[in-house]
Amino acid sequence: TFIPIFENNNLIDELDFQMYENICKMISKSIKLNKQIYTVFCNFSKKTLENSMFFNKLQEIAEKYQIRKEYIGIILESKMYSITNLKFTIKRLREAGFKILLSSFDPLIYSFKEVSQLQVDYIKFSAKLTENLNDYKTIEVISGIIQILHELNIKVICEEFNETKTEAQKLKSIGVDVLQGNAYYPPMPIEEII
Repeated sequence: TFIPIFENNNLIDELDFQMYENICKMISKSIKLNKQIYTVFCNFSKKTLENSMFFNKLQEIAEKYQIRKEYIGIILESKMYSITNLKFTIKRLREAGFKILLSSFDPLIYSFKEVSQLQVDYIKFSAKLTENLNDYKTIEVISGIIQILHELNIKVICEEFNETKTEAQKLKSIGVDVLQGNAYYPPMPIEEII
């Protein structure tokens, strides 16, 4: 509910970059404590991504905390972009060394030819793709899509499923690489993550 207020008052950039800086601080602290480092993906609003200083600011903050870019991923909401804008943004992020996650993926929006040109590391399925896991044909279609994405060297993330063991096993058996949900990790304070 607060995001539109921030966007309408031109404060969303500050919020997005503050969150990004907090993540860089967290990774830096984990490195100093010799903890295992995982890639952390950050969400940015479309407005922030369109800021002319976006790429410079990303670099500047990562360098401030001496974070290797492989530890930071950027989430792009597929619904927000035309294919042309998406390609441009991904190209810039790739050149800067960041990992890229395309979220809310729906094969009805993009052709596989377009997806093959996007050069993303991960694709997160939209919830509606995995709504009906009891239907044999649905499973076959999802499995086929995952197989094509794997051929393109893209890992697949699934979220917002019912989070039962049976469903998780079914998703894993058809090739889903990462399952995301509260059953694994609920939202938590940064101190509990480090």
